[in-house]
Amino acid sequence: QNLIVAKHTVLEVYKLDKAANKGSKNVLSLVTKYSLFGNIESLAAVKFTKSTDCLILTFKDAKVSILEWDAAVNDITVVSMHYYEQLRSRIESGITSYFCPPLVRVDPDNRCAAVLCYDDFLAIIPFCQSRDEFIPTEKSQQYAKVLPTYVIELGKIDPNLCIDHVKDITFLEGYSLQPTICVLHEPRQTWAGRTQIEKDTCVVTAISLDLVQERHPVIWAVQN
Repeated sequence: QNLIVAKHTVLEVYKLDKAANKGSKNVLSLVTKYSLFGNIESLAAVKFTKSTDCLILTFKDAKVSILEWDAAVNDITVVSMHYYEQLRSRIESGITSYFCPPLVRVDPDNRCAAVLCYDDFLAIIPFCQSRDEFIPTEKSQQYAKVLPTYVIELGKIDPNLCIDHVKDITFLEGYSLQPTICVLHEPRQTWAGRTQIEKDTCVVTAISLDLVQERHPVIWAVQN
């Protein structure tokens, strides 16, 4: 087991050296570090079928990289890279800043990952669940571990719900049939000076993800 630390453009890997004596303390020692071409906005771990843990990193302008350790070359290698910069063209012009950086979250059963892009979009990255799903790559006897991705526009999921001004997302445990993601958003924004008039304005919405049909119905929502 390793501890992964992101420091702006640097990715550091530590290991825990357990104390030999009961009176001594455990020590974290630096194994290696890597300099990347961009500030790391968020990261998460995922475990593919018959594979070591991989890292999902997000960067500014909705860029995503999936990395894994390759024992053959004793270095990290890129599993896949994804770009969602084109989503900015679907947002009202004039917006230059966003509430959340690109946030990545991974399903507890490692079926997919979701990346929040530009506050209004969810990029869904499905993972291969079995050897039969693996897609052959150009290299012989190697397979892609990531299925084709797709994008959900949160504001158009349900006409009765206004899913915008997203604050956070997370996957829920215990949903074995399909991955289910929970979205914390604030349809009616307020601030400290307006709490007498408008308060408890956040909503929690659970969305079920059908990775095959690329459908995403809302299964429940909690107001206030």
